[in-house]
Amino acid sequence: MKGFELILTLKDDCVFSERAATEGGHSGLDYIPGAALLGATAARLYRKLSATDAFTLFHSGQVRFGNGLPLTGSSEQTWPIPLCWHQAKGEKVEEDGSLIADQIWHLGKQVELPDNKQPQQFRRGYVTATGRWIKPAESLRLKTAIDPATGRARDAALFGYESLSAGQRFAARVTLDDGVPDELLQQLRDAFQEDILLGRSRSAEYGRTSVEVVELSDPVTQGGASGKEITLWLLSDLAALDAYGQPTLSPKPEWLGLPAGRLMVKRSFIRSRRYSPWNAHRGGPDLERQVLCQGSVLVFELERVLIDEEKARIAVGLGLHREAGLGQVWLDPDLLKGEHPKFTDANKTVANEPIDQLPMSELVQWLKDRSGDRSSEAESARRHAREYATLLISARKLKGLGEKKEVGPSVSQWGSVLALAKAPGQNFAQRLLDTNNGPCKPSAPGWQDEHWDKDQNRPRSFAQWLRDRVGETPSRRLIQHLAREVMDVIKKECRK
Repeated sequence: MKGFELILTLKDDCVFSERAATEGGHSGLDYIPGAALLGATAARLYRKLSATDAFTLFHSGQVRFGNGLPLTGSSEQTWPIPLCWHQAKGEKVEEDGSLIADQIWHLGKQVELPDNKQPQQFRRGYVTATGRWIKPAESLRLKTAIDPATGRARDAALFGYESLSAGQRFAARVTLDDGVPDELLQQLRDAFQEDILLGRSRSAEYGRTSVEVVELSDPVTQGGASGKEITLWLLSDLAALDAYGQPTLSPKPEWLGLPAGRLMVKRSFIRSRRYSPWNAHRGGPDLERQVLCQGSVLVFELERVLIDEEKARIAVGLGLHREAGLGQVWLDPDLLKGEHPKFTDANKTVANEPIDQLPMSELVQWLKDRSGDRSSEAESARRHAREYATLLISARKLKGLGEKKEVGPSVSQWGSVLALAKAPGQNFAQRLLDTNNGPCKPSAPGWQDEHWDKDQNRPRSFAQWLRDRVGETPSRRLIQHLAREVMDVIKKECRK
């Protein structure tokens, strides 16, 4: 097995919904689903690949995009907290961000807590090998849909997004079978050489994520099972089928490709959920999935011990949809072997050495050159955005406004520019810079505001500044980068 790891840093809040439904309360995931990474990669590579290569990378299951799980400040790896862990209700279980091992009980090993204390299950957060308890920061924002006919808030259209807060770091593993050509592996690596957009509402104010590609570290999530009783700790959701091909929430080991046996229900700890993932390419939901939630603990009694081939199968993943991060498990983890967890003192960090580059074919070199062009556009956009921040200060001084007074085009106006840059159609530059109907026409509020132009020693409107910076024939990609960077500048101004 080969691959690489991704260190993901959220530059904006990111929205990952538990389900794609638009009715009812919205609940977000506290991790980056592998399906989001798969989709972001497919958006960049799919049209450039042959049908065979596209199937190999995104549909065959030979390539697996793991979930992005949170990292600690010292880059320690985390895992979903196991549902078999319980604490005495109302008692202190955490000190300075670390769990107190003696105050945690594995109820699969001990049925009752001492002194008839009431057990309370751990259900939220992530744990490291050293006992750090990580709970990702989340936020909730209420919004309303806009009626396109009136430009005002639409009646009965209030909704909210629960999102992962910007600034947090996550680690994900991308693994490939040995039979996948190295050229495809290199193309996957190159696809992560610039920022990506993840989650919902990417065209507005969510989703920007920076990516660092690092060497694939040795997995620590495989124990040395030697008996007929095995424990599986689910590190991601697990979608299992029964003998008739129907979804099941009580899988037998043989249904997962393991030796025959039985699920020891009284010693297992299971939570489940159901959802229909949204397929953006088709513009509709996929088939409903019924899955066992990450953190669940399954205990099986097998008719014989595992052989090496079966252990290797567990290391790759079990069940369906492994290409989207599902089915990752830890076989017989040391943390779950006793009545209380035993945490280590050594930090388990994600490797941060730069990856070795494979020899590049002509195709890969061409793709890399294209990536360099995109990087230069992104750098130009960042440079213009830094200038834009100074223009806002100049415009306020010119109009005699206070530091926090809004001036210039708003976030929503820049969002209209971004939407046009992402929309298909010809004559993009003409539509963008149209002085009568364009989204940045000189007569529009905000765009007509003026700042001081030091080069010409005279006032200049924001509409003219944009035209001066991007020229008469701007590229769509440059405008997309610039709109996102400027929107970020405006939002930071509002937070001051």
